[in-house]
Amino acid sequence: MSAKNTLTRSLIYTVGQQTCRDTLSDKNVQRILHSEQNFDLVIAEIALVQECFLGLGYRFNAPVISLATFPGRKVIDEYIGSPDTSAYYPYWSTSYTDQMNFFQRGWNFFTSIQHMFIHYFHHLPVIEEITKEYIPNSTYMPSIIDMLANLSLILVNSHIGVTYSRPYNPNTVEVGGMHIPIDRKPLQKDLQEFLDDAKEGFVYFSLGSNIPTHLMPENVIEIFVKVFSEINQKVVWKIDKDTLNNLSANVKIVKWISQHDVLVHENCKVFITHGGMLSIEEAIHFGVPLLGFPFFGDQPMNLAFVEQKSIGLKMEFEDITYKTFKRSLKELLNNPM
Repeated sequence: MSAKNTLTRSLIYTVGQQTCRDTLSDKNVQRILHSEQNFDLVIAEIALVQECFLGLGYRFNAPVISLATFPGRKVIDEYIGSPDTSAYYPYWSTSYTDQMNFFQRGWNFFTSIQHMFIHYFHHLPVIEEITKEYIPNSTYMPSIIDMLANLSLILVNSHIGVTYSRPYNPNTVEVGGMHIPIDRKPLQKDLQEFLDDAKEGFVYFSLGSNIPTHLMPENVIEIFVKVFSEINQKVVWKIDKDTLNNLSANVKIVKWISQHDVLVHENCKVFITHGGMLSIEEAIHFGVPLLGFPFFGDQPMNLAFVEQKSIGLKMEFEDITYKTFKRSLKELLNNPM
């Protein structure tokens, strides 16, 4: 197990536990919890690491629907009684595909079991304490594990077109792509003109909202700037900077952009991404090839799927050089997948 994956899990648990504390201790939430208000349904992201919100279902005597932002987590299967898929479905923190050899299957199974052990014996006891601390009248509240087993429905951010097939129980529904709007909204005038004038097409570069792009190493930024200056296509680059040194005229930097309204543009040739599930769903929906740099979480697994299905190419961020980045980008521009 890589140090990166271990750090990712530790960070996820820490963030989940702190989110529980911050949310349940909020004065507005506490006011509602101690009021006479009633609710017929609770919808929350419980299936990741925020199981404390099950306490809301107990408090209001309401069924609970959980959101799962990505598939491939064995603990979710355990919650709702879905079949164990670790022999053929890649675990979310690996970069495996569904074509695993014997060693990979064994490691995939071991990784999922280790994660479950940490989850049940390290994480859930902390969540139990937080929940009982902030939920009123929690003396007779069932255990977190019992409430997890009583989840009414899980909505999973996945789709057969963006991940591998696997069995689900009837109380699990795949809803991947539901965030993609049907209607296309107009872009800012200067950006619209920039994209419309891209006769050779354009490259869209965004690492999502959780990657601090302004903190990227200067040498890597210089590689991107140099390669972009040497291609015929225009580039729209979402980055948290006002200016960049030696930026060529074919590159436009923006701090925020409506991603799906860019990907739907007929001139979009390549999407450079971090490999988040939402970004991959949008790219596949609009038929845009991907060049991905996975950073953490499910991103390695997502981009392994992309590469296996010839939807795009995957690169490790730490392995980026002028030659490797230019070669991969040129490959996608000259030979669309």
